Amino acid sequence: MRGRGDVLMGKNTMMKRAMKELIGDKPELEKLIPLITGNVGLVLTNGDLKEIRDLIKTFKVIFCPKCKFENFGFVMPKCFSRRQ
Repeated sequence: MRGRGDVLMGKNTMMKRAMKELIGDKPELEKLIPLITGNVGLVLTNGDLKEIRDLIKTFKVIFCPKCKFENFGFVMPKCFSRRQ
């Protein structure tokens, strides 16, 4: 996303803490704090939101921490296969 915006990833508690420090300057940030749960990243941009969303979707990949990287592709382990 070079030149189009920034993606911020981090621990939720640290992201909330940083936002709370900025609430004095930008009170609208207070609305975002309850939404930071689970795996969250923030995308900061001045560009067209639809264009940025489409760009981010091109980077989306399926990830499984127990997957093996073989032949330049991911292989799902048997523990994640459907039961027959």
